[in-house]
Amino acid sequence: MGRDEFMTGLRRALAGKVEYEVIEETVRYYEDYLDTQIRQGKKEEEVLTGLGKPALIAKSIVSASRSGRRNADTPVTVYDEQEENDAKHSRFSRSWLGDQGIRLIMNMPRWLTFLLAGIVLLLVIGFCLTVLSVLAPVLIPLVIVLFVLHLIRNR
Repeated sequence: MGRDEFMTGLRRALAGKVEYEVIEETVRYYEDYLDTQIRQGKKEEEVLTGLGKPALIAKSIVSASRSGRRNADTPVTVYDEQEENDAKHSRFSRSWLGDQGIRLIMNMPRWLTFLLAGIVLLLVIGFCLTVLSVLAPVLIPLVIVLFVLHLIRNR
């Protein structure tokens, strides 16, 4: 994983869960940290491996943000990979949508997601029926004429 991939993963994991300012501050912090470590002679890959997965870092930041807006007295929950794997396997809703991309939909209540999916489905069906109703007066006579011509040619 490279720097850009790490920062993008961190932004995605924090999107919609903390304020924009917190996301930008966090990304700046890790950019500065990475630059400092590289100046000290470490390789980028080595530093990123040491940091761990962006999703786990984001969980810790979200937890700290929700439990007191980063007070020194507030305990910070740090998640490890085993907890992350357990959480993935215990939630069906994450698996059918996937981990990438549609973060806003994943944060919506399940009933709202199904309602929106139903509305989209009805709109698609309505559009198809509208197109069919517009084309039917043209297509039906055309099909009949072609069928009659086919019968006449085969005699």
